[in-house]
Amino acid sequence: MAVDINELNGMFVVEWNRRQKHLHIQALGEILKGNLIAAVNGRDSGYVPVAIAQTKGEAVEMCRLIEMKLRSLPRRQPADSADTLQ
Repeated sequence: MAVDINELNGMFVVEWNRRQKHLHIQALGEILKGNLIAAVNGRDSGYVPVAIAQTKGEAVEMCRLIEMKLRSLPRRQPADSADTLQ
């Protein structure tokens, strides 16, 4: 069964922007549309999804918790590629 992308706008995604180094919350359907357009045009959207929430309030709380975790991490050296969010 196919689902209309717009029907997914009741769910929210927390994304990490690699270039701007910050978290962003957006409706799932909007993210899928943007990623599809980016893929068709051969470009990187610059965002990485890191959490999915049922409501915007849940997404805001997830964002807050992720930001706290990021602040508690030691500063990494550029050559360090170890995964520190375990």
